[in-house]
Amino acid sequence: MSERALDLLIPEALKRTGRPNGAEWVYPPSVVREVLEIAGRNRIAVLGVELFRYTESGLLTVAMSGYDYAVTYEGDWDAFVSKNRQLALEFIAENQEGAGYGYILTTASQDEFHSGGLGPDNHA
Repeated sequence: MSERALDLLIPEALKRTGRPNGAEWVYPPSVVREVLEIAGRNRIAVLGVELFRYTESGLLTVAMSGYDYAVTYEGDWDAFVSKNRQLALEFIAENQEGAGYGYILTTASQDEFHSGGLGPDNHA
């Protein structure tokens, strides 16, 4: 699994509470806000949140944030990180679940955002 900037900042004890899913981590409700705090402190944008339920056959999508369509990067990275963080917290508050559920946070550092084709210079 290739690690993104946020993955490198998550303490191992916290990471062990989650489960890898492809190139992303699924974090339980008990720690997802802590992961968001680490992202915010390190200027990493949370571009979207997905809520899953664990089933015998794998992950079942329960909800997706969708706010990524409402937030545009306008050159102020800190404002972009702050707005995305607030929307991620709102989504989690509106979609609180307990055991048997997990959240995937789609994230990007400023470098990942621009080099990954997500920044304004990369749109047609």
